Amino acid sequence: MTLEELTRILYPQQDKYRFAAAHLIKAISQSENGLEGHHLNKICNEKSISRATMQKVFVRLRSLGIVDRRQMRYHLNTEFSSALRRISDAWRKITDEKKFDFDDDTIRVNF
Repeated sequence: MTLEELTRILYPQQDKYRFAAAHLIKAISQSENGLEGHHLNKICNEKSISRATMQKVFVRLRSLGIVDRRQMRYHLNTEFSSALRRISDAWRKITDEKKFDFDDDTIRVNF
């Protein structure tokens, strides 16, 4: 799977988020000790990506475990593939055992 295909899965309808995510991931991958904030601002300026868009992309990628921020630098999470394997194993177990039950009281939805 290419980076473009991955970002298309993450953002199937949001071209600007897909564009920002691809540039963020690429820039982080090219930085040896993590991407500094001022380099991220430079990317936003050069590629005409709003900082709000980039922030939303970062928050989503961080919540998925793809990137993280340590010591004021952005890094790719090398444990992401391990997390995917754990999710895969859990999903396989759920589907094999057909355990799709849950406690309504533990899942809160605000309408």
